[in-house]
Amino acid sequence: MSSQEEKACRQCRRAGSRCDGYRGEESVIFRDQTAETLGKVSVFSTANLPNGNQDVLVRPKLSQQAKVHPSQDTSSHYPWFRLEVMPENQALSFFFHHYVLPESGRSPTHPDCHGIIYKRATEPGYLANLINAVGLAGLAYLRNAPTLINLARQSFSHALRDICAALMDPSEASSDQMLVAVMLLALYETVAFKSDGGLSPWSRHVDGAMALLQLRGAGQLRNRIGRSIFHSLRSEILINCLQRRLPVPKVLIDFMADARSNETAQEAPAARLADIIVSVCAALPSAEEDITDEGTLSSHVSRLLSIDANLKDWAQTLPTEYGYKTRTKSMDLDEAEVCMGRHDIYSSVEIANTWNLQRCVRIITDDDIWIRS
Repeated sequence: MSSQEEKACRQCRRAGSRCDGYRGEESVIFRDQTAETLGKVSVFSTANLPNGNQDVLVRPKLSQQAKVHPSQDTSSHYPWFRLEVMPENQALSFFFHHYVLPESGRSPTHPDCHGIIYKRATEPGYLANLINAVGLAGLAYLRNAPTLINLARQSFSHALRDICAALMDPSEASSDQMLVAVMLLALYETVAFKSDGGLSPWSRHVDGAMALLQLRGAGQLRNRIGRSIFHSLRSEILINCLQRRLPVPKVLIDFMADARSNETAQEAPAARLADIIVSVCAALPSAEEDITDEGTLSSHVSRLLSIDANLKDWAQTLPTEYGYKTRTKSMDLDEAEVCMGRHDIYSSVEIANTWNLQRCVRIITDDDIWIRS
């Protein structure tokens, strides 16, 4: 076992996550090696890119010289055009492009904690397998490639096996990596949605994440990474309760109250919206419940109208950074059917998601009011 492996904790080895530990001062010294690098290879060309009738002379620093001869076949002229990118590498690129926020432009007080954990998944393990599975599933539907969805299922199966083994250890079960992994299970079910299975698989993973949340306790809310993971999971659980017309679990409500003592001003609007959604979930009757009594029906509608007013007030009392710009432009028919010629611009993905959740809740609430009226 190498000295690097000895420094890694068991949780990170099982998850396939890089364990950084404490870094020595000598490991962060940067040196300018530009001149040395440029001296190794000099490229002489009469144009930026040859078009089949020019020679490119590559002169290494060593005495040997290599000459690329003209060819009408671009792929043979440039061997790198024939390089095949492995599906796993394509999946990794797809995942980070669509699901991990870029580091530029983020506030130091509000980091992309999911991105930090994802980028530590550098070794084989359940985190790396899940990232691979989600990326492959997304590519499979984008390209209509059944072979990719089969590869995604294999990675997903391997991840499930490793997660089940890791859950036997209480310290691993309560780790940040494990909670993020279970949320990735739910994300995979969303991407690889099967109409015959409905939302049941996704709901089961959200329920599992809820159990891990309870295992982790209130201590997770005292550091920014744990609190960021909690906020993402809170949204998943609230959406799950709205979709299934279930009251929000008391354990989540208690955690939401505990989180208030540590929340930043940037986190407060989403927390207030979450409190309103708890009221919505408590007010919406289950799908099987049919209100027939006139007095009960009137009271129910009045309650929903009050909640809807709270949702509108929430939108009127937001900080400046929650503002957005609306753009309209003429589009072709296909785009017009999707966007109605309009799109909104938000300052961050989190703010866009918060607005999206508020609007979805209003649609659900107003729909129930209309049905009962």
